[in-house]
Amino acid sequence: MESIKKKVTALQALNWRAIACGALALLIVGLVLWGCISTSNAKDMQRKYAFSRQAVADTLYGVTAKMTLEYDNAYLAGADVEGEILPSMRTYFAQARALNSAMSQAYGEEYAVLDDGLLKEIDAAFAEYDSAFRGGRSTDSAGSMMTEAMAHTRRALDAHYNDDASLK
Repeated sequence: MESIKKKVTALQALNWRAIACGALALLIVGLVLWGCISTSNAKDMQRKYAFSRQAVADTLYGVTAKMTLEYDNAYLAGADVEGEILPSMRTYFAQARALNSAMSQAYGEEYAVLDDGLLKEIDAAFAEYDSAFRGGRSTDSAGSMMTEAMAHTRRALDAHYNDDASLK
């Protein structure tokens, strides 16, 4: 019983005000450290997010520009539009469509370079080429549709990218 009385006396002798101030000071220091670490982590995540967005945007620009450049070869003498140029363009277009979708879904619709109307326009030009080849008809109308679609594609690239091909 005497040891309990000694412990109660010892506890009463403690300066609870000093202990409370010390605990409060430790709490404040902990909160400041947590705030600094959280801010640092947030900035690191923002940097990684921006880097990822730019990497996808760079690849999107590359495949879309290659698609338009590939079509420029369609008017060269001896160009194999059906066997080489259009299949290559379709490959680039599929990649551009996937990357464009990834950009809009991950970062928001404002980052979509190719809007739905332009995608439909390019699809229609490909369909017109296919129809002309299957029917043995002239590809003049398909060529004019694709020329217009590629002009719109170039304007879309110019609207979303700087002169150094970086996303605006």
